[in-house]
Amino acid sequence: MRPTVGEQLAGIDRLLEQIGADPAIGSESALLLRDARRQLGRLRGSLDLRLPFLRWDNAASLAVLQAIAPRLPADFGARLAPLASASDEDEHQATERNDALRTLLGEALDALAEADRDTGEGRVAHRLIVDHLRARVAANPALNKNPTIPDHPRE
Repeated sequence: MRPTVGEQLAGIDRLLEQIGADPAIGSESALLLRDARRQLGRLRGSLDLRLPFLRWDNAASLAVLQAIAPRLPADFGARLAPLASASDEDEHQATERNDALRTLLGEALDALAEADRDTGEGRVAHRLIVDHLRARVAANPALNKNPTIPDHPRE
């Protein structure tokens, strides 16, 4: 579909550049425009990595949740099961699945805090979640100029 999202963002960037070049614009406005252009650049740079990131994050989140499910309330496994077979075919599906998995990760942290985080197995389960969340931040192309998505080579 034309224009692509990237092309539309490039067009917005060109408009902001033209506005920022106007000598009549105040210094505060010029600063805000430069910041907006930086944010647009980051967004444009992350578009191609968004779906690979979501797919990786969904697979990694699912693996963590499946590993710790025995430590969690009984209904947790039943809520996790449909997400194990959900599709990440397109960005919309991957985003919806990601939202659901992140919700379950948060609930798992809460459940571990209430139940047995202070036991050896509870600490291991808690550490699995925390380690994954740290890796998620490092891999997120929306948060990093040079994200490190495991098992996804950068072009």
